[in-house]
Parts: sequence; structure tokens; C-alpha cells
Amino acid sequence: MKSFIEWLKTSQYLNSDSIKGDIARDILRDKTFPDTSEEERLVSYMNSKLKYGALAPLSEFKAIYKSYLAYINKDN
Repeated sequence: MKSFIEWLKTSQYLNSDSIKGDIARDILRDKTFPDTSEEERLVSYMNSKLKYGALAPLSEFKAIYKSYLAYINKDN
């Protein structure tokens, strides 16, 4: 099973000219992004990075994570 970061490196989002694309590229540039696939830890980290509790980027991140879950569950 690919980790979230491994999956993100090959995801459709990298070449997307959208908020999701911006988030994906930012995550891959972030040397302190958690090396985990646990949703709770990733969302907590994203919350700590977002200014003033911006909800739009957080909801976009959750949509990216939902795509990851669909990917890892497709063979189950």
C-alpha cells in the first residue's frame, strides 16, 4: 500500500491548476509534513499550518485525502 505522500507524488493533483494542486505541491515541498497516512494527524498538521483557521484549504485537503482513501480501498 502506498503512503499518502507516495500516492500524492503520482496523483492527478500535481499538474492541476487549482487549490488542490497548490496544496499538493505545497505538501511535497514541506520538509516537515508528517510521514504518516493517518487522517487525524494529517488534518491536525494542516490546521496548524493554515492561517486564521481557513476552512476552504482544509476542505480541499480533506477532498485530496478522500481520493487517497478511494485509491487504497479500490482493491479491497
